[in-house]
Amino acid sequence: MGADGTSETGTTTIARWRDGKASAVTLAFDDSLWSHVDYVIPLLARNGLVGSFWVNPATSRYGYGIEMWEGGAQALGMEMCAHTMNHTGASSYDEAEWEIGESARIVRAVNPPGAGKPFLFLRGGATTWKIPNDQIAAIVQKYGLVRGRGGGVDHGGDGKTGRELVGFVKEAEADGGIHCIAFHGVGSHAEWLTATAEAFEELAAYLRRNRDRVWNGTCGEVFKYVHERDSARVTVVASSGDEIRLDLSCADDPGYYDAPLTLETRVPKEWKRCLVTQRGGECVRRASDGVVRYGALPNSGQIVLTGTARRETPAPARPPAPARRKIAWVGNPLLAVDRIGPGEPVARELPPGLKDVCIGFTFRLTRDFSLPEYAKGGGNALSLLAVSDESGRELAAVRVYRHGKELSLYALLQDNVDWQGLPGWPEIDSGHLGLKAGRDHSVMLRLRAGCRDGGAELWLDGRLVCSFMRRDTTGRAAKGIVAGVSGRPEGMKGSIAVGELRVTGE
Repeated sequence: MGADGTSETGTTTIARWRDGKASAVTLAFDDSLWSHVDYVIPLLARNGLVGSFWVNPATSRYGYGIEMWEGGAQALGMEMCAHTMNHTGASSYDEAEWEIGESARIVRAVNPPGAGKPFLFLRGGATTWKIPNDQIAAIVQKYGLVRGRGGGVDHGGDGKTGRELVGFVKEAEADGGIHCIAFHGVGSHAEWLTATAEAFEELAAYLRRNRDRVWNGTCGEVFKYVHERDSARVTVVASSGDEIRLDLSCADDPGYYDAPLTLETRVPKEWKRCLVTQRGGECVRRASDGVVRYGALPNSGQIVLTGTARRETPAPARPPAPARRKIAWVGNPLLAVDRIGPGEPVARELPPGLKDVCIGFTFRLTRDFSLPEYAKGGGNALSLLAVSDESGRELAAVRVYRHGKELSLYALLQDNVDWQGLPGWPEIDSGHLGLKAGRDHSVMLRLRAGCRDGGAELWLDGRLVCSFMRRDTTGRAAKGIVAGVSGRPEGMKGSIAVGELRVTGE
């Protein structure tokens, strides 16, 4: 019998879910958190799972692991969704348009080609929007966004046990629908509204074991599949024992919903494998009990099926992650110092009016180096670099501290809103940059003054660890530098050697 209960050759149905799965379960993660980069994305990838991440590109949270958010995650099949630039709301129409529209532009740029026009959007909880809802709706429509998680039943994953999370998947299996489980901080270093590592890993293991029944697609994939499926129609153009020709049409704009649909077509029983061609592309799929299952795009030309002895086409490989960014010093040489003695910091003034400055140095912690645990409010952090702006106000700093048993490094930037931690700050459990005593480390801090293109980038040991370049730092050009260790916190042991200070700018 065919997929629709008939035995007529060429009879074709559209599968309810991709690859004929019985239900769809999506995983959503809000606020582009540090734990998403360090824990969630690697765990999903190891289990062959995918998730959708609602990101805030103007935050240092997003800046942490920037290469993951802007290429690495997509190579692993993850999806970026718009969540506004700052997750703070807006006080005017112009600000709202930038918060929503710029975040839409960024997720559209970082998601892979062929992801289609619609992107999912959420403006975030605990935010204040001082414009009418109809104006927000107009901005959302203007930038081709769709509000929500993509449909179906929403479940909050924060604070749930593994049994409860698995129960949500079982609900999807029972009703055959879409179920979305949404999270914030996840794992042992979760930030807020937390889900434990034990609970999340139990969910991941269940999804991995049951992938033959449950489709774990991204929210956008599932959303587009549903809308495309519900407006699509298959027509048998011609059918014989040698060849079947089909037309798959969709009432929606083919450039709007562009996800492949899964079709199931009745073919002659002697066909053990089937060659499927559509507009120059082809694949070979195995036929089972006279039915072949394959993917096809609506409004993309006729689909032609023929019997073949060729081997089945393997699943396409994921695209490789983009190459790591390399340090690029900006402008002309301004300052070079070979060595900075202990307790002898170097203080220098830079030329006025610099808009872009790179400050680099090396340092080594002696093997016996230690600091007391970081104290709330800023105690026990050791400064390696302090930068002031042209008005003499503090602009940026690079500091060493101890988090638990680990020595770590972080930077600070004072933009025109507040102090910002790069990639976070010592009082949170995620986003720490570990250091090793007894070995050389290198730091480069780039500072740029601008309206919404100012900010800072932090490099540690040749790796970009935080890119925070979508901030308002108008009037905050770097002017004064103090490099080197200028004091010893009480309880510090050992020493730090700082040297090879280099500054460029323009």
